[in-house]
Amino acid sequence: MIQAGKNAPYNSTNKRVFQNASLRLLRTVRDMLGLTPDNCRVSYNAGGIAVSGESTLHSDNVYIQVSGFSDMGVMVRAVSGQKDYTGAGNRYYRFTDLIASGPAGLATFAEYVASVDHGCSPCYGKAPRSLLLESLGGK
Repeated sequence: MIQAGKNAPYNSTNKRVFQNASLRLLRTVRDMLGLTPDNCRVSYNAGGIAVSGESTLHSDNVYIQVSGFSDMGVMVRAVSGQKDYTGAGNRYYRFTDLIASGPAGLATFAEYVASVDHGCSPCYGKAPRSLLLESLGGK
């Protein structure tokens, strides 16, 4: 999946491989988190010919996005609902960890992020940056 995503621009075969593998990953994570298609959306945005596209899992508590262009890994952030597209701060699950731990590791990381960052989305009225400043004694 990771290699296909990196090689997806201008290559429709690799783009399809990335799409199928990343959606399969997120559906597996969805099931591991005890979510269902009724309370969690898993989708793919193909983008243009020059990109890999991105697969997204969006539930009431967590937002996970897999992109072939990200060198940082799989993006995970806590959200306050399926209409919250801002969420708390972005956190990344490294691809090396994904390779080592598979979907179970990503599901565990997503649960952690959703619980630790719960209530930090600007949709809650408090952005993560202001929380950081408060913890450092700033205003």
